[in-house]
Amino acid sequence: MKKIISVLAMLVLICTSCIGVMAAPSVSSPVKETTPVSGTITLSDGSVITVNDAETMQKYIVIRGTDVAAEQISGYSSLAVFEAVFKDGVQSGTVVFHVAGVKAGDKLIVRMLVNGEWVDLEAEAIGDDLVQIKLTQPGVIEILKADSSQNGNGSDNGSGNAGSNGTQNNGSGANTSATSPKTGESNALPAACAVFFVCALATTASGLKLKRR
Repeated sequence: MKKIISVLAMLVLICTSCIGVMAAPSVSSPVKETTPVSGTITLSDGSVITVNDAETMQKYIVIRGTDVAAEQISGYSSLAVFEAVFKDGVQSGTVVFHVAGVKAGDKLIVRMLVNGEWVDLEAEAIGDDLVQIKLTQPGVIEILKADSSQNGNGSDNGSGNAGSNGTQNNGSGANTSATSPKTGESNALPAACAVFFVCALATTASGLKLKRR
């Protein structure tokens, strides 16, 4: 009898663990990083280089995460906050960045943190997930997109749009991640029933073996 109780207790523990895992919400993996994918780079010697692929761009400009919190502006949502770092010899550039969530023609605010103040940058949404930014120096950049009610009038980099400012921590870094709903919940119940069924069969078989002894 003690053996049967021990077996039952073990099965209950296993079932509880399985159900907990299956019912846990699933989280989608982060979307592609904010990355420089092409552009025109001006070097310190005055030469100009046109780059058409992301791999080559990494030789001139790289992206790093940052702990700087996004600054909230009324009517806009922050898409990314990251640090753009110039490699040795780079003086400036007009760079196209991959930024998830942007559509061609979206109204944007793009700015750089300079001496503790946000300074507007010349920028434009030139395609889906593509933002072209004119950089004259490295630094921390924030990209904000106008909400749907504000959009449709092309890019706008914030002049007169200060609104009511606050701080909004968006995960501090170049990665812009998206979380899916709790998709794991929909399949949890059928799987739990299957687990219980298997446990019941195992318990019955164990009890019969013990009785025969």
